[in-house]
Amino acid sequence: MKAIFVCTHGNAAKELIQSAEMICGKQENTSFVPFEVNESAENLQAKIASEVAKLDVTEGVLF
Repeated sequence: MKAIFVCTHGNAAKELIQSAEMICGKQENTSFVPFEVNESAENLQAKIASEVAKLDVTEGVLF
């Protein structure tokens, strides 16, 4: 199964995942990272790398 990863400004990423789960049920192999106000690019990059490392990306990842 392909992994799904969402990264957006604010809480939109979390809300997109939750909305999809309301329609389709609990999803496996998904993650998200919010981009917060005044966050550095380096910190965002570290958060993204940490979350993607938790996913099974052997069949690819939709980012």
